[in-house]
Amino acid sequence: MIRPDYELNGINLSISENKVTAIVGTSGSGKTTLIKTAFSFLSAQQGVNQNKRYSA
Repeated sequence: MIRPDYELNGINLSISENKVTAIVGTSGSGKTTLIKTAFSFLSAQQGVNQNKRYSA
């Protein structure tokens, strides 16, 4: 299976405080990459990571 160049592309995500949010998808769909990038454990290759609670 050939994988795309980017695991996440065109993502715009807003998660409200005090709400339960589930991120679901098939194996290899980018769930862990999304969380790691959102909390600055990984750097985005392009674009902006704006996080009000954690600095990017």
